[in-house]
Amino acid sequence: MYTNAANVKVLDMGGYTYVGGGRTDAMLHKDMTSASLLLLLSWCRQLQVFVAGESLDGLLNADVIRGIFSLPHLVAVDFFGCSSAAFTKGFESIASDLDKVREDEGKDDAGQRANGEQALLRWDHFDDARQDCVSPPCSPISEQALDVVASTASGTSTAVKSVPLTHLPFTLVRVSLHNCPTIAINASLVPFLRSLSPKMTHLDLSSSKIFSSSLQHIPTAELTHLNLAKTRALTCSAVIQFLSQCPKLEYLNLSADVRMGGSGYCHDCLLAMLEHCPSVGTTLKTLDLSGSLNMTDEFLHALASRCGNSGVLTSLSIAHAPFITVRSGLLPFLSTPVGQALQYLDVTGVHCLKHRGMDWEELLRTVNTRFTSDTIDSPARIRIELSKDIWTWIPDASTTQDKGPLRGWIKNETGRRCSIVSTRGNGEPLHTKKLDVALTGNLSPMLKYYSFAV
Repeated sequence: MYTNAANVKVLDMGGYTYVGGGRTDAMLHKDMTSASLLLLLSWCRQLQVFVAGESLDGLLNADVIRGIFSLPHLVAVDFFGCSSAAFTKGFESIASDLDKVREDEGKDDAGQRANGEQALLRWDHFDDARQDCVSPPCSPISEQALDVVASTASGTSTAVKSVPLTHLPFTLVRVSLHNCPTIAINASLVPFLRSLSPKMTHLDLSSSKIFSSSLQHIPTAELTHLNLAKTRALTCSAVIQFLSQCPKLEYLNLSADVRMGGSGYCHDCLLAMLEHCPSVGTTLKTLDLSGSLNMTDEFLHALASRCGNSGVLTSLSIAHAPFITVRSGLLPFLSTPVGQALQYLDVTGVHCLKHRGMDWEELLRTVNTRFTSDTIDSPARIRIELSKDIWTWIPDASTTQDKGPLRGWIKNETGRRCSIVSTRGNGEPLHTKKLDVALTGNLSPMLKYYSFAV
């Protein structure tokens, strides 16, 4: 088993759960413990991607988290939904290690980072432990092996020595702390952000407690995907300043939950974000501003002007915007090169589209005018996300021969989210609300829940 584990590149435990199977918690905790997880990590020396969700967060103590960040080839880590006391204290512990190193050294040891020589957990001590634990090395993990590692974690053995974390792996460029609200800002998040690689590309801090002052610690030079959804402590000026330093963004999520008061970004600041962010019109493909209660038609006009004829922006979410109108906002916008290039539009809960009638008919008729050519250069199929009430009203082209103004749309439902897709072109799948930092293409049921339902 050790020989096979040495070749593992991706360890996705996002679907692991204690629920079901007719077994008690006591029985299940024997199957997976912090010690056995630590042993598994010690075997996977080539591991590049690690994913663990809320069902495992009770096992993610300080030693396990140190073990994860000790992996020399680690590229991506995802702790979605983790909020247990063990995880919170463990994360604070490794952040304290990083902060202490920063204070002692005054600056990062660039040579050590470049060579990937992180002194985190001394995995070589496991080699001696394996001789006692597993015989032969390729056999399944025995209970004696787990007992030895368990005694190690409890301090009754010296087979593994946990040492303070000095640096995060320089190879680590994709991090998700999606829906990890218990991570303290000053004690945990800030020291962690300070230690991230300058080559960071993906960062998901959705539902975190990040403050405006913490944004300055996020590396921006290579950042392409950023999720700051449901972060309520950010100010307009801080976000504008931060976005002005992000030249390569492809995905930006600044959405807010309208049930919690929506976004606090004012009208003028939404326009300023477009003006000062160098990614808009150049690299930005997906923009999610759901819950922006101060968004008006002027924002759509400014977005169309800023993007010009680039055709880069393909996905836009303006869900729950109360001041957007159909005739002065959406219709003119969809007639611009930017609107015609869109392949995804989320108008869920937009006030002017909350009711059935002429506005919807006119909107869909305008969208359908995009498909006037059968050539290979004709626009791709567009997906429109909308409220359940309107979705129920629109006829499904796959089950009816309706010839009215609403014809030509196929209906899809994913959990609580509803969308319609034009019958022409190629189209896009339903967009997720969570960054997929693993990039494996396969989502466990729990990851699907966080991606599409929360």
